[in-house]
Amino acid sequence: MDSSGSTVVVKPSPPHSSSSLFNAKKGLTLRALKVLILVLFLGWLMLWIVLPTNIYKSQWTPQLKAKANSTYFGGQGTNLLVFTFPIMLIAVLGCVYLHFLKKSDNYYNKSWSASHGLFSWKRPFLVKPPLGIVTAMELAFSAMFIALIIWSLAIYLHISFGHLHMHKTGEKVWQAKFRSVSLRLGYVGNICLALLFFPVTRASSILPLLGLTSESSIKYHIWLGHLSMILFTAHSIGFIIYWVITNQMSEMLEWSSTWVSNIAGEIAFVIALAMWATSIPRIRRKMYEMFLYAHHLYTLYLFFYVLHVGIPYFCTILPGVYLFLIDRYLRFLQSRRRVRLVSARLLPCEAIELNFSKNPELSYTPTSIVFINVPSISKLQWHPFTVISNSNMEPEKLSILVKGVGGWSQELYQTLSSPSSLDQLEVSMEGPYGPASSHFLRHELVVMVSGGSGITPFISIIREIIFRSTMIDCQQIIPRMLLICAFKNSSDLTMLNLLIPIFGAPSDTSRIQLQIEAYVTREKEPSNTCENQQKLIRTIWFKPNSSDAPMSSILGPNTWLWLGAIISSSFVMFLLFLGLLTRYYIYPIDHNTDVIYHFSGRALWDMFFICICIVVVASAVVLWQKHENAKEGRQIQNVNVPTPMTSPGFHDDSNRELESLPHQSLLPATKVHLGARPDLKNILFERKESSVGVLVCGPKKMRHEVAKICSCGLVENLHFESISFNWGRYEVLRPWSQSLIAIYRENMTKGEGMMKAVRAALMLFILVISLGFLIIWIMMPTSTYKQKWLPSIRAKANSTYFGVQGATLLVYTFPVLSIAVLGCFYLHLGKKYGDHQYIQRNPAESSRLALWKRPVLVKGPLGIVTGIELAFFAMFIALLVWSFSTYLHVSFAKLTPQAAEKKGEHLWQAKLDSAALRLGLVGNVCLAFLFFPVTRGSSVLPLLGLTSESSIKYHIWLGHMVMTLFTSHGLCYIIFWATTHQISEMLKWDKIGVSNVAGELALVCGLAMWVTSLPRIRRNMFELFFCTHYLYTLFFFFFVLHVGISYACIMLPGFYLFLVDRYLRFLQSRQRARLVSARLLPCEAVELTFKKSPGLSYNPTSTVFINVPSISKLQWHPFTISSNSNMDPEKLTLVVKGGGNWSQKLYQTLSSPSSMDRLEVSIEGPYGPACTHFLRHDMLVMVSGGSGITPFISIIREIIFRSITHSGNTPRVFLICAFRSSADLTMLDLLLPVSSTPFDISRVQLQIEAYVTREKEPKAENQKPLPTIWFKPNAADAPISGILGPNSWLWLSMIISSSFIIFLLLLGILNRYCIYPIDHNTNKIYPFSSRALLNMLFIFACIAITAGAAVHWSKKQNAMETKQIQNIDCPTPITSPRSWFHNADRELESFPHQSLLQVTKVHYGRRPDLKRFLFESEGSSVGVLACGPKKMRHEVATICSSGLVDNLYFESISFSW
Repeated sequence: MDSSGSTVVVKPSPPHSSSSLFNAKKGLTLRALKVLILVLFLGWLMLWIVLPTNIYKSQWTPQLKAKANSTYFGGQGTNLLVFTFPIMLIAVLGCVYLHFLKKSDNYYNKSWSASHGLFSWKRPFLVKPPLGIVTAMELAFSAMFIALIIWSLAIYLHISFGHLHMHKTGEKVWQAKFRSVSLRLGYVGNICLALLFFPVTRASSILPLLGLTSESSIKYHIWLGHLSMILFTAHSIGFIIYWVITNQMSEMLEWSSTWVSNIAGEIAFVIALAMWATSIPRIRRKMYEMFLYAHHLYTLYLFFYVLHVGIPYFCTILPGVYLFLIDRYLRFLQSRRRVRLVSARLLPCEAIELNFSKNPELSYTPTSIVFINVPSISKLQWHPFTVISNSNMEPEKLSILVKGVGGWSQELYQTLSSPSSLDQLEVSMEGPYGPASSHFLRHELVVMVSGGSGITPFISIIREIIFRSTMIDCQQIIPRMLLICAFKNSSDLTMLNLLIPIFGAPSDTSRIQLQIEAYVTREKEPSNTCENQQKLIRTIWFKPNSSDAPMSSILGPNTWLWLGAIISSSFVMFLLFLGLLTRYYIYPIDHNTDVIYHFSGRALWDMFFICICIVVVASAVVLWQKHENAKEGRQIQNVNVPTPMTSPGFHDDSNRELESLPHQSLLPATKVHLGARPDLKNILFERKESSVGVLVCGPKKMRHEVAKICSCGLVENLHFESISFNWGRYEVLRPWSQSLIAIYRENMTKGEGMMKAVRAALMLFILVISLGFLIIWIMMPTSTYKQKWLPSIRAKANSTYFGVQGATLLVYTFPVLSIAVLGCFYLHLGKKYGDHQYIQRNPAESSRLALWKRPVLVKGPLGIVTGIELAFFAMFIALLVWSFSTYLHVSFAKLTPQAAEKKGEHLWQAKLDSAALRLGLVGNVCLAFLFFPVTRGSSVLPLLGLTSESSIKYHIWLGHMVMTLFTSHGLCYIIFWATTHQISEMLKWDKIGVSNVAGELALVCGLAMWVTSLPRIRRNMFELFFCTHYLYTLFFFFFVLHVGISYACIMLPGFYLFLVDRYLRFLQSRQRARLVSARLLPCEAVELTFKKSPGLSYNPTSTVFINVPSISKLQWHPFTISSNSNMDPEKLTLVVKGGGNWSQKLYQTLSSPSSMDRLEVSIEGPYGPACTHFLRHDMLVMVSGGSGITPFISIIREIIFRSITHSGNTPRVFLICAFRSSADLTMLDLLLPVSSTPFDISRVQLQIEAYVTREKEPKAENQKPLPTIWFKPNAADAPISGILGPNSWLWLSMIISSSFIIFLLLLGILNRYCIYPIDHNTNKIYPFSSRALLNMLFIFACIAITAGAAVHWSKKQNAMETKQIQNIDCPTPITSPRSWFHNADRELESFPHQSLLQVTKVHYGRRPDLKRFLFESEGSSVGVLACGPKKMRHEVATICSSGLVDNLYFESISFSW
């Protein structure tokens, strides 16, 4: 650009006429090749379009087979000719085309105007996840591909449904259609599979023809992978369902010798599922190595896929696989070489510039990448890096930049920067791989936007433009450049030193027009470190090694020609081998009938020949090239160059010109801005050039912002060309180590990453079993289940060992107990390895789930009901209605007046009898789930994010439904017996069949529990309700005798898990807990402090049940734990507020004048949530009333602990507490533990608003001190510990599984050697009641034995680890921190830590304005926790569910049932 600002054009020298003629011929050849390739591709595409039609099947195929299926190629000859040969020819012609293109001098001369229409198609059209940045051309091709998929499936189905083939005698039409759909889904999936391997073939000769590289087209591989797996999954599941409904499950084990092998297909499907599951974005990013290694299963997948479909059909997808295998083997051969590393330049920003020696004939384009491996760091890891050097400016050097962010790159930086001398570093390299052209040279202006190390591809672009500007015979307009780079710290500015190389001939930068705008976002002023240049750029020189070689192309300078030779010659060799095998070995046996020679054998021969041909030909070519390089290569000598002692400086002013670049000519073009971010919209909109190429490489947010600006349509001159692709391997063409490995290494500490994968697999398995279990309940009332499924199941499950109940045990009991056992393993792994996930998870990630958790119903009999609860409640009611209506529909269809008359009944009486029975059957559905919510130590509830305390309401809902249905069932039968004069049936106790007397006794027990559970009775006479509820043992006992043990197994799982939990609680309650002290508060509350085992851990809001025999031997009361297991590892505290009779007696006992040195206490628990969801929010608003503050004490202590021990942000805390009297304010003393260890709470953002509602001003009289009573230890007392020890979930799984296995063994022995000799599985001889009694006895005995043994072992281990507790004679404290207030708005002065004074305010004579507090809460995610009176909780829930604000997420802790 001259002084007037016009563009500089480098004038070329006059070309010779012979050169012009040569270039014209070359251009004509390139056009001819391109036209031929286009014609071949369109013809190949037309074949895929015609493939599903009748024309192809009825007309084309017979003609092709007549000509192509010879004695040399058999049945696969047609597919080789039609599907494989065209692509192989395109690949070879592409190699020739790219070879001539590489040699062409005029390649970059294409003007902008010539491709204006193409660039308009390349503009971003979609910039939203999950597809990311999608151009209009990509969207158009995607739409066409989806149209091809839909077209193929529709035509396949249209033809198959028109000529439906029944594969089994008696098969129904819909079953045949279902099979046809499943098969055609597999056909369509093969279309995706045929294209799947093209995008990941790095040295592909096809992708460059489309202007793509393997790096830029990874997203197409991902799209195709998801689509193919969806289709293949539907294909596989469809066939499994078909085999189930047609009773052909044995087909799953078929390996046909002349047709499709089902076993091979199932193995291939399982392998593909493993690759698919690990490629899910969240798993791929956090556990990249697992994703990488799982993806290497593609070899096994292809192997079994070929065995599944046979080699003729495999030929349709062979081209992509064949080209990929050639590329993969060449990469393997190249990776065996050690590359000559010349030097390493260490930058202060923890970046390394690695300089390698290269063959002068090796050339590459800007933005190319290489994959490197450093065996001393990791022998398996290969990482991609952008090449920053220019092959023309630096003919004997190749440079890359490694930014030390991830684990691998940090290890490399530490290795190189260590004080110990390092004279050699072994490095292997694959590549380079890059675009075939440099489209950015076509523009008038190139705007490059980078973030952090995203500047690396732009270094190579700038160097290329510098080189182009210095060419004497350059015939091209050199674009102007604007580099916008954003860095976090000023030390990152040293990467600008790399813009111009320090090696080779001096670069003349006077002819380029470069402007650099550098932004340092996290520093508002220059640091002293930068001013004093304390960090130096250091260069390490490495000694040459005879085993190292300069970097060179694996196939030499004529790469494309040699690649074409490998593809063509290996394929021709494969055809020769295949022809010889088929003609002289297979044909004499099979005679082209395809019904004699084994399909798998033919496939194995073909795969063997493919691999052998590729290996032989590629190895021969590489060996030849290696021989040529050895002859031409020169000896590399070691150069002793002193390490530079100074480095380019830093910047002392935010607007000061950069002075640290190695070339002074760039100084006027560079400006640094501190504490600011680039205004990309204004910068891009101000560009007035007719063609502005916008390149972006940086964080996802930056790339999307630039793409949206370019695609907004407000300007026409911006043409977006993304260099960055964030699809899991690496981010923004930065090293893989800078993005995914950084996350991976953090989570892989102590095997956490692997444990996450195991937990994900367990959860997936649990989900599959749960869905299957639910389907059984849905199908149970149908005729399909009764007439087809049940007989088939009984035929296989009802043996001489388990009798009739074998089928019920298998279908209903075994799945739930399996879920319980797997849930124990899942929770154990989460407890050991998943703790951190509750700290740093962004609540925005689960905002949709949070919306479902908002209250929908607040008033009414159901209480506070969230959206997800209402949805599941509605689905459960729908299940009950469906079951009842289906039962009635099936039963009423069989009832006729004639049938009723034969029994001496009217039709309405017969229907009443049927309805009464079906009411009982539907009641059993509710009963099957009744005991899950009250199993305190359940491993099922935590899988749903529930605890037994929070799910008590589900038990109540289910209990009301159960008793409503069972009462209706009983009344209907009584009415039926009365109207049919069979009232004597009420006294019937049949030896075989249903026992009516037992059912009536069970109903009476149920009615007693139901009546006393009514809210008014329960609140006024709680002890009556409590004692009556123990009738559940009699209820279940008589229920089993009523329905028989076979049917009772349907309800057994929930009751079985409840019995395990109940017996463990009984064993724990036998141990007296070591009570250390009791602190009496003036508000008639007691803080009890117990000794606990250090290995016992629990989450905030956990509860324990305590029993004090001196007050009541039967009563157990739940209390929230106020201590924190991390801050108080040997202490457990809880608060008992004197509101009821029991708590008042306890307070009076402890506050009596008589001295007390011991108080016997038993404890069950603790029980609590598996995770701490409240830590996910930005802010916590906790609203309490009275003693409802107790769960919030544990939450605040947990947040204090997190703030001290974790670097992650903790939520802000706003506590709103309402008390009746000022004496209750002393409960605020409990917010912080009384400990000798000081706690730093300065990092906790806490605000407390306390309201005293019944006092308008503080009392003036002197208040009582807070005495503490210390208790002497007793040998019979023990510290509180988990009944099953620290690994309680593992022990629980052992108890459940082993007790059930023992039960099955005893049951099998009983049936085989006692019942079967009498009954012979007829169920008509041996008494039902005796069988039920023996089963119940076995269940109780097995649970008692296994649980007792586990507890005994755990108790023995605790006794060995527990240290002797000594009595400590400490004087009882006379005073405590004062909690009295003398001014309504005076700051609280009674806290143990003075730092809380400024955050606490007390208000007298009023109530909190909850609406104002909640609506004014700031933060994107505000967790609202309420614990207190029903009215207060409902008010908070109503505010959160109003919809006036979107950031409130209600999580109720309090349940008043």
